[in-house]
This record gives sequence, structure tokens and C-alpha cells, in this order.
Amino acid sequence: LALCKAMGLLRGGSIESSFKGEAALDLFAEQIYMPVMCKWLETCFELGIEMGFAPEKMVIELYASTEMSKIFELMARNGCYKQMSHHSTTSQYGTFSRGPKYFTPEVLEHFKKTAFDIFNNDIAGGDFVDEWTKGGTAVSEKLAALMKEKLSHPMSLAEDKVLAQTQHLTTPAAPADADAGLAGTSDLKDRVVANLLDQNDALKAQIE
Repeated sequence: LALCKAMGLLRGGSIESSFKGEAALDLFAEQIYMPVMCKWLETCFELGIEMGFAPEKMVIELYASTEMSKIFELMARNGCYKQMSHHSTTSQYGTFSRGPKYFTPEVLEHFKKTAFDIFNNDIAGGDFVDEWTKGGTAVSEKLAALMKEKLSHPMSLAEDKVLAQTQHLTTPAAPADADAGLAGTSDLKDRVVANLLDQNDALKAQIE
């Protein structure tokens, strides 16, 4: 807490937690939230192609225009649904009225069952940490194969040309003069991260 306070991270307050709780929540985001988000993004790309849209247009619409990142930024500032006031009423009505058509009770039941299975067995039950830390070369090879599969997906292939033309939307201009104070804060953060990585390596060595 003292380190966070010195870095100015407690200006908005803090929420009490534990290392175990934070680790479980991170794994919740990585194994329950993000898999669904990424797979649905990929599925929407495939659906758009089937409906006659060009692959490049789908990449732009889904994420390369940075519109979605701005929506998530507005969610963080205004709230998930309160930020809808920045959208047209056409967008609001379409989003609210069509959502239930996808998430029927049967679909929700499947999502909940899968999520609880992953949480109870892989996260809280420790199956994932065993697989990840004790899997050796097999798990590394599996990760490499999964990454290769995703990078060869038509969406990944279509985005290369698009992203080369949209980098100006995502790359901030470099400041003319770096602020010494900010540079010092950055160095401190780097040292903290390096220390945490060292501790993580030591912990993994003990587990193995």
C-alpha cells in the first residue's frame, strides 16, 4: 500500500483483496471472460464473410477502427450501459432489443455450466496451475500450436494489410521532451515489475 500511495495509485481509493482472490479473478478474466469475447469476435468475422462483407471491412468494423476500444473506455468512465447515451437511438434499440435473441435460456445455461466447471475445477480446484506449471514441453508445444492456429485464421490474415493502414489511429505521437518526473516513475515501475517477475520465477521453481 505504501508503494501504491507513493506512486499516486490510491487517489481514487482502494478495494481490499488478497493474493489468492486477485489470482482467481485474473484467471476468471483469462479463462471465462476473454475466451468468449475472442471466440465471438472470430465468429462475427466468419458470419460477416458469409453474409457478403469483405474481410478487410469486417476487421475494420470489429476492432481496427478503434471504435470498440473507445466504447470500452467510455464504459470505464461512465458505466457499461450509461455510455450508451453516446450512441444513436438506432444503435441503442438494436443492441438492447436483439441481445436476448442470442442469449436464450438454453444458451445461458450452457454458458453458466461451462463457466462453473472451469472455475471450480481449473481455477479453484488447481487443475490449470498443475497443467501450466507441470506440463513441461508438452504444454509449451500446445500453446505454440494454438497460437499458430489463430495466426493462420482468415481474420488474422486479413488484418495485416488493414492494420498497416490504421496504425495512426492507435500509435500516440512521441512527446518532444520526456518529463524527468515521469521517467523516474517509469523506472520505478520497471523495477517493481522486474522484482515481481523474479519472485514469480522463484515460486515456480519451488512448485516444480
